[in-house]
Amino acid sequence: MKISRTHQRLSYNLNNHEVLTNPEPYLGPNWETVLRFWLYYDSFTYEQISKFFRRHVDIDDATRKRAYNLALNVAIEVIGENNRLAVCGATTYPAISSELIAMHLLLERGHQLTFVPLIKDL
Repeated sequence: MKISRTHQRLSYNLNNHEVLTNPEPYLGPNWETVLRFWLYYDSFTYEQISKFFRRHVDIDDATRKRAYNLALNVAIEVIGENNRLAVCGATTYPAISSELIAMHLLLERGHQLTFVPLIKDL
């Protein structure tokens, strides 16, 4: 699999090259989905990035804050605090990465995804 810029930054942030060849311990069971998103994000044009961020801003503040905190807290359950911090430092958009990492638990617990749908039809 091709390695995204975010994946490279994560390896650098963790000072660990294993994350490039064995990402599951660092990204959890949804690691393939996370890596696909990061590659997809690398391909965004300026217009797509603008549209993506406009959609993010269009979410009301209370919903955005609640969904972000939920995604971060559940991501900590999945990959631990140190890895979550490294992911947040590596990505331009930590909310969606955290939501993807925690997606299986969020959905299992009856929560809806807030940030993942923002990338639809960009």
